[in-house]
Amino acid sequence: MTFFDRFKKKDSGSEQKAFEDARFPGEPRDGFKSKEYYLAHLKRIEDWLAEVEEKVQDDPDARERSYIITEGHRDQRVRLLYVLRADEQEVRDAALSYLRNLQGLAHAQSVGERSELTGNLVYRALAFATLFDFEPDDISFLQDELVNEKYVDASMDLLRNALFKGRASTDKDFYFKDTGYFGDVTTATDGLMLAIRAEGQEERSAEFAKFLKNVKEKHYRRLLKHYEEVGEQRYVYTGSYDFRFTAVAKALGIDKDALADSKFIAVDLM
Repeated sequence: MTFFDRFKKKDSGSEQKAFEDARFPGEPRDGFKSKEYYLAHLKRIEDWLAEVEEKVQDDPDARERSYIITEGHRDQRVRLLYVLRADEQEVRDAALSYLRNLQGLAHAQSVGERSELTGNLVYRALAFATLFDFEPDDISFLQDELVNEKYVDASMDLLRNALFKGRASTDKDFYFKDTGYFGDVTTATDGLMLAIRAEGQEERSAEFAKFLKNVKEKHYRRLLKHYEEVGEQRYVYTGSYDFRFTAVAKALGIDKDALADSKFIAVDLM
């Protein structure tokens, strides 16, 4: 049985509802949207990914093309599963699917011995690798030069070092701060950097909490406002949780109690 076979549509509406209730008990972690909203988008994504998987089974060229066209949907699936309170193993399996897809994309895009991907893709993969403790063989490709070093900020470098060098540290002196609605960023030396550079654990946890409140919260509110204006036709809301910053918090050993009420940090994955 394949990953997708487990989630094929049930025959009747009542049977489907019982299946969904068993798969996703309780209310979503993020109440900005309804459970029905998250379920509808998850079903659409899973059906589409299953269709793509079927089409590329015996077509190497189509398989290579599928790596890039499915990347965003695979990321959304992880987020939707988490916000719907899916079993942790199911969320982990979806994250592993993202990693393997990215590995295929890196190989397909390789030129000689070098393969470059965008920083966001590699950052997501490093975050998943940090949060779900995959086997070394599943993440070893992330040690390669997948992204131009000028696009590696302190947070990405920190995760990379923590995974492959056993030390949660970085020589970078900036991080990419989200500023716009479409992945726009600017370099910043405050905010998250204050937490990364903090000397003691207590100071580090305090600075990280300040970063979430003073920087992440403001950007999130801007995104929500923009989403409410134009979102339904252009975006899928997948919840407020930020797996990248959750991974950074885990790598830095941030005090979970300081993050218990955060809508951005998936504390149970730390």
